[in-house]
Amino acid sequence: MLKVNRFLLIIALFLFAVSMGSCGDELLPATPTGLSATAVSSNQTDLSWDASPEDDVAGYTIYRDAVPLESVSITSFSDTALSPDTGYCYTVSAYNAVGSKSGQSNEACATTLSIATITINHSMVTVTDGTLTAQWHTQYFFISVKDTGGYLASDVEIWISYPWAVPDTSGFVQLYDGDAPKDSPMSVKTDENGSYILRFDFLSGGGLEYIGNSEVHSGSVSSSATFEVKAL
Repeated sequence: MLKVNRFLLIIALFLFAVSMGSCGDELLPATPTGLSATAVSSNQTDLSWDASPEDDVAGYTIYRDAVPLESVSITSFSDTALSPDTGYCYTVSAYNAVGSKSGQSNEACATTLSIATITINHSMVTVTDGTLTAQWHTQYFFISVKDTGGYLASDVEIWISYPWAVPDTSGFVQLYDGDAPKDSPMSVKTDENGSYILRFDFLSGGGLEYIGNSEVHSGSVSSSATFEVKAL
């Protein structure tokens, strides 16, 4: 009799586990629908979707290119710090208070805006120096980058070069990223305002004369500023 009771108990526990699993499946949140993705700048894509109808939905998990990206409690999200002219695809799933997740939504893809213009201020600098001994001086150039939507493009990689800059053997010019000396060409990123301030240290005097274009480019977009040193 004891063996029979144990057997019946095992069967009962098994049936209970199966029934609970079935209930768990029924309690999964509905899969979100209506996901859309819109690129609004060179580094940002905005997402929105329809709310899941269940009352116990606690939030949504966003996936970028099949990798979990962020969880939110609302039905919209802005994905930032993206690369220009790059495609990204997204899906969204809902989850409830106990962590049960729905299936993933429809996939929505968008391509960030590309870089349109690079502006350098000043575009032409001429230094005339009649001193007998060559000395170091500092010039600053203000660089701004815009995308095809006309927005200032933040966190965009740009390359900066000058023909007479270190590591050129003349060593007439030293480029700096902030206070750190860098070899030409150097790679930097624009700030949150889509700009970069270039520190450009140069030798003048002692009869030195040279001229060259400081080139700035991002992808296929470029701009240049002429820098010249003359002797009296």
